[in-house]
Amino acid sequence: MATRQSFTDSDTADEAVRATCDDASICKRFATSKSYWKDPYIQYFVRQIGERKAPEINRGYYARVQGVNHLLDSFLRKNKTM
Repeated sequence: MATRQSFTDSDTADEAVRATCDDASICKRFATSKSYWKDPYIQYFVRQIGERKAPEINRGYYARVQGVNHLLDSFLRKNKTM
């Protein structure tokens, strides 16, 4: 009969990372449901929205998404002639 392995510190750390990822995904889904930005694919990764998130969290995600979009657009414009 196989014995069950006990959890290691690495397993606990992995679980914490997964929980953070899940929470971030839920926050992003909630922000898109409130029209902070459009993401037609988030619904396929996060089925339910869950609890209401603080406006500061939504604004933080909005600022991050807009910042990354701005950087990507600038990069693509500068490298279009290459």
